[in-house]
Amino acid sequence: FVGMGIWATLQALALCWGMRIHPNFTKILVARSPSQFWYAWRGTMTRWLVEYVYIPLGGNRAHQMRNVFVVFAVSAAWHWMGVPFLQNRARPVDYLPVGAWAAANAVVLAAAGVWRRRGWKLWPADTPPALRAGVACLGTWVFGAITVVFLGFQGALAPRFPELLARLVGWR
Repeated sequence: FVGMGIWATLQALALCWGMRIHPNFTKILVARSPSQFWYAWRGTMTRWLVEYVYIPLGGNRAHQMRNVFVVFAVSAAWHWMGVPFLQNRARPVDYLPVGAWAAANAVVLAAAGVWRRRGWKLWPADTPPALRAGVACLGTWVFGAITVVFLGFQGALAPRFPELLARLVGWR
């Protein structure tokens, strides 16, 4: 409730200045793609990154994959700025979870963009729409879970992140 109160206060202040803030965490459980997930998860930051980084670089019209990677590099830099506040002495391993998160998200969103641009289909035409929607939501939940887990390895947990990655890929 405290977070909701702070957010409501920020929205009210923005309205006083004639701006409207895109809400966060809206319809996150019904997102059906990585792009929809990001607009639902951190709508405010996502919208800023799209308007001030992605579109000026060319958006979907020119170098889409590069633009996605640049957006996540900027987002990683933003998140890395908080690392020194979580640790007394920031070590390189403390930056690894955010870097891995940014790289994973950039790869998934760039691949989704290529998939969509080429018009590839995952399902046969006669697949029931409810099944398509359910699997798309489930896949997006998995994608979102990776975001939450990777970004959760901050502060004192950061040195344990390489062990998590090793377990995820089956090395341990």
